[in-house]
Amino acid sequence: MKDNQYIVNSAASLDRFIDRAREVYGDGGYIVFEWKKGSDASMPQKALLHIWLDNYACHLLNKTRRQLTHWDRVAMKRSAKIKYYNETHQGWIIETISDPFCPDRKRKEPVSISEWTQQQCTEFMSWLQATAAGDGLMLESKGKYQQERES
Repeated sequence: MKDNQYIVNSAASLDRFIDRAREVYGDGGYIVFEWKKGSDASMPQKALLHIWLDNYACHLLNKTRRQLTHWDRVAMKRSAKIKYYNETHQGWIIETISDPFCPDRKRKEPVSISEWTQQQCTEFMSWLQATAAGDGLMLESKGKYQQERES
């Protein structure tokens, strides 16, 4: 999800949105808002994945969603992708990148969620749901993910 997009689906996410709007407005500009009202059935799969990752990070770190930092979220996404790769050996989740200053130096990094296909996202979410359940957290199926699972 882009930095200038928010899904408001709870009181906590509404509070975060308002805080962010105040911060952007305080930087000396004006803000233009556009919105789209959606139902659970239209919730995009990748948006639900980000909500799940936040909920899982809160569970593991013993924090509220409001207490999660940007870096908590970054670390959760990266760690979950690496754990998925280590457990499933699915090569699509890892890419090899070169250092622009030293092209011979290469390293493996997780692929951005924005680059995943719907099927890859579904596979990862199924794994995440089972992994979270093993840690005592139930992640609720909703929207397109639920539709995909039921079809």
